[in-house]
Amino acid sequence: MVVVANRLPFTVQKNPETGQMERKHCAGGLVTAVAPVVVETKGLWVGWSGQHQEDGVVEIPEANPNDQSPTAGLKSWQVKPMMSQKTLFDNYYNASGTGATGWACKLRWRSSCTSLSPRGTSCGSLDELLQGILGCDSVGFHVEDYCLNFIDCCQRRLGCRVDREQMLVEHNGRTVSVHPLPISIPFRFVSRRRRAGVKNDRAVAGLQCLRTDVKEYQELKEDLDQLIGRINGRFSTPNWSPIRYIYGCVSQEQLAAFYRDSSVAVVTPLRDGMNLVAKEFVACQSFLKSVDCLADNNLTPGRLLPLREEDFSHFLASYVTESSRLALILDYDGTLAPIAPHPDLAQMPEETRRVLERLAHMPDVNVAILSGRSMQNVKAMIGIEGITYAGCHGFEILHPDGTLFMHPIPHEYEVQLEQLKKQLEEEVCKDGAWLEQKVSGITFHYREVPEDKQQAIMSRAHELFRANGVKVYQSPMAYETRPPVTWDNGRAAIYLLRTLFGLDWCDRVSTIFAGDDISDEDAMRALQGMAVTFRVTTSPNLRTAATYRLPNTDAVLTMLKWVEKRLSSRLPIPNGRRSRTTSFSNSNNHSPPHAPSSPGRSRANSSSPPPEPNKQVMVMSDKVYHQLISRKSSPPRSSVSPVSSPSRSTV
Repeated sequence: MVVVANRLPFTVQKNPETGQMERKHCAGGLVTAVAPVVVETKGLWVGWSGQHQEDGVVEIPEANPNDQSPTAGLKSWQVKPMMSQKTLFDNYYNASGTGATGWACKLRWRSSCTSLSPRGTSCGSLDELLQGILGCDSVGFHVEDYCLNFIDCCQRRLGCRVDREQMLVEHNGRTVSVHPLPISIPFRFVSRRRRAGVKNDRAVAGLQCLRTDVKEYQELKEDLDQLIGRINGRFSTPNWSPIRYIYGCVSQEQLAAFYRDSSVAVVTPLRDGMNLVAKEFVACQSFLKSVDCLADNNLTPGRLLPLREEDFSHFLASYVTESSRLALILDYDGTLAPIAPHPDLAQMPEETRRVLERLAHMPDVNVAILSGRSMQNVKAMIGIEGITYAGCHGFEILHPDGTLFMHPIPHEYEVQLEQLKKQLEEEVCKDGAWLEQKVSGITFHYREVPEDKQQAIMSRAHELFRANGVKVYQSPMAYETRPPVTWDNGRAAIYLLRTLFGLDWCDRVSTIFAGDDISDEDAMRALQGMAVTFRVTTSPNLRTAATYRLPNTDAVLTMLKWVEKRLSSRLPIPNGRRSRTTSFSNSNNHSPPHAPSSPGRSRANSSSPPPEPNKQVMVMSDKVYHQLISRKSSPPRSSVSPVSSPSRSTV
């Protein structure tokens, strides 16, 4: 066993009489419970020795032959002292306190368990601390509440898949088991009980461990001394005092004797080291013959099974009900379809297509595809009627009723793009690299370039982007451009929901978003607090704003199946055709802002093919956008005053 703590189980001090360094026993539950295990397993203990860097290198002395403390058998080679500057030590304990900062400092040691990053032992963020702890196969906490708090942190911060009933956390392709392991006492403690010679018929035991080198503990001791003095001064007689105050180190034999003679022990609360006091008191009572050491034979880590439909009940059951009005916004590549070497090869599985089509035909369910592909391309790849297609990260959006939204693009940007396109085609479109033309820009793909030539082509392409003043965005194995306007997946998602459901959509609609790309993070951040978002990624260390993580496209399909099963009592829409006003059926809420009427909308449910879609341009101002985003922190309201609607102009 290797113990890494904020201090050693003893401090090293100089004896003023002999001038020799010697050990001084430290009181505490950790020392009492763990030190005997370290001695028996010939383990190591790493911690602060009580000395500072200014004191120089201090060798750890061996234990006194007469030492009967739990650390008596701990050899000097088993102790690895850590020293700090005295000012740093004082500032840490007396300025920062021993609260959350101290707990975080202890957790940083666990980062050495991780093999995921060479920076594992650095003082990193909370996410890195959690990842470091999850480098272990089994993690123990003092009580069950601490275990559940840790599991919830892993789920919220890292997006890990967890099982709170079995206390399992899935991380980096491994399953980590979490256990409540309350600190306990050594069996031999019972044999040390003897009478302390207290002559009273009844005695109440009180115990407090104070470290007087900490400012807060010094103040607590002063308060305790004054309180005991007042009580003894008021109630004492010439032959009796209500409180026998002993300030100093008490051996385990003496402590066991006091336990033995006491009739009552008041221990509050039963957390940290204080439940150790309760166990010691009970073990020393005369009605107990022995204390059995309970062995937990169920510490073998379990395994989380692959995601099943019922698992999504933990994520979505309270959010998506049978009567919910639901909006599904999904990416295509890496979310609905696996990533392929070429975009044309990224085919959505047939099972996913059927589930998506059935969902699209359910009443009060709106499906939208928000992709970096062009709108025409993603529509051709999916081929489902009655859903919204948003291409080029929302720069072009085709609604089910035939209405087409196109965000304006600056003319200067188009000129720069033409020059960049020409240079890329001449210099780097070779060895498998190629350009994809979109309405809002171009995408330079290098996935098919041999590995030995990738770096050179990527570097040259990046130089050309920079030379032409065009900002480059990294996509999976590709560089892409976007117009220099305040528009991204987050604004596009807000626009979709606002157009479909009105200004107060977040009060009336359950929204689910799923994506796998860094561009999807814009939508995840914009929808925080207003939707349940999923990031599809195989990397457990990837930082994301999503609510949860999903490992692959199969998990997305499982999620869609759960949603379909949850809403299966609804009748499908006849002919699978819907208009944007379908979402407001049977609703008394505010209607959304309507676009100018068009012939295509009046014939949306006819059997004849829809006419050429209308092209509309809607610009969402920064003021309106931030007003919508700020609502995520506001409580739900029964009525909402609509913000000013942005102007529309027909092109």
